Amino acid sequence: MELTVDQAAAKLGMTERQVRYLIKRGSLAARKRGKRWLIDSDALPRSKGQQEAEDARNANCA
Repeated sequence: MELTVDQAAAKLGMTERQVRYLIKRGSLAARKRGKRWLIDSDALPRSKGQQEAEDARNANCA
């Protein structure tokens, strides 16, 4: 799912300006469509808790 800058900012708990900065420096993958930046929701950084939960799921599947 693609998110706009304001949607990504809300999910990350950041300002839109901070998200645009991450895009500009290449830390957050995004593509420009017209005048809008679109960010793949899978490209958003995961919190430590989310990463630990994913690691635990992967360990249980192996």
